[in-house]
Amino acid sequence: MEKLIQITADGIQIVVPWAWRGPVLLAAALAAIILSARMIPPVGRFFASLGLPETTRAELRLDTLPKALTRPLVALWAALFLALAFGILWDLAKLVLDVTGGADLTHGTPDSTKEARADHRWTLLTLTALTAAISAVIALPFTIIRIGHSRRQTRTAEENLTTDLINKAVEGLGAEKTVRQNGEERTVPNLEVRIGAIYQLERIARIQAQSGTEQGAADHIRIMKILCAYIRENTGPPVDLNLGPWPAQEEPQSDEQSEQLQARILERNKLREKRLEALARDHAPRTDILTALEVLGRRNETQFQIERKDTRPGQELGYRLDLHGANLQAAALGHLDFRMANFGKASMDGVVLNSARLNGAIFRLAKMTGAILRKAYLDNADLRGVQLEGADLREAYLVGANLSPASLDRRDID
Repeated sequence: MEKLIQITADGIQIVVPWAWRGPVLLAAALAAIILSARMIPPVGRFFASLGLPETTRAELRLDTLPKALTRPLVALWAALFLALAFGILWDLAKLVLDVTGGADLTHGTPDSTKEARADHRWTLLTLTALTAAISAVIALPFTIIRIGHSRRQTRTAEENLTTDLINKAVEGLGAEKTVRQNGEERTVPNLEVRIGAIYQLERIARIQAQSGTEQGAADHIRIMKILCAYIRENTGPPVDLNLGPWPAQEEPQSDEQSEQLQARILERNKLREKRLEALARDHAPRTDILTALEVLGRRNETQFQIERKDTRPGQELGYRLDLHGANLQAAALGHLDFRMANFGKASMDGVVLNSARLNGAIFRLAKMTGAILRKAYLDNADLRGVQLEGADLREAYLVGANLSPASLDRRDID
């Protein structure tokens, strides 16, 4: 059996049998890997991520990749690290064994010495290359984490900037100015500033919707809520048309009764038209309210799809524009898009919604006397309990709309 320690004239030499060198180097490589995993946090995290915990995946930016792809990538990194570490330890051991094992570096024949020195230099070059390679492999987790931190900081800065822009625009929605009228000063809404703020919110909502991020979608929904609240709170109380009850439509018993009924209906129609004309002339929504309504009504398809995906508890059908109870009397909203919007209990007498997209919208118990709904898309709309006296529904699309007998009859459609 070969001795491990030999005493010669040149001194004490340690000789490791070749049969032992493989297990010794493998044990040394495993020890180095364990120590590196403990001493270098990113290395340890990479090995820990072989089990794919969510926190590790997020920190190493692996959560953006499919889980089926993450495990092979981490395993590939680990295999590369193991191979390089084993190669370094092998070369180190070889250098030590060459020095302590009696390699012919100085005392051999000229040929053996030359060959030993060339082999020694090659081992040093290989060791240098392997060291550089493993340094790059070890630096990879640090680089990924640093890039992830940089991206998070950039995203946070962008979110803060967007929040500041939204807050500044919201401040503009409350702008007022002092005017002098009949020798007295009074405060009135500053419509120019408010309209500018509304357009600014529209621009932010479009940009955020196009960003494709969760935060961008949330900002879009938030702006829609702000505009809806602004409309509800600033439209003022509705005007009562004071039309009274509809003339009774009992079966006339004589020609005279029939003529009297027709006369009452004709008088009622004239009164209604007169009141609606006065409503449109004197009580139409302010310019800023109409601007906000137009902004809501010209959302693009990307924005609409974001609203459909809003699946919070109780929002199975997604986010709806919330205009319930708003005073929209005589508002000109033709050709706009209010799909899935909630107009429940809204005052909409004389509203103009010709060719508007109102699919799936809720109008339950809304007042829509004299509303212009010609060619409007009302498929699957909820029209239960809606007052539609004198409304123009010619060529309207009503497939699947809820029109219960108590909500609509012949007298309601012009």
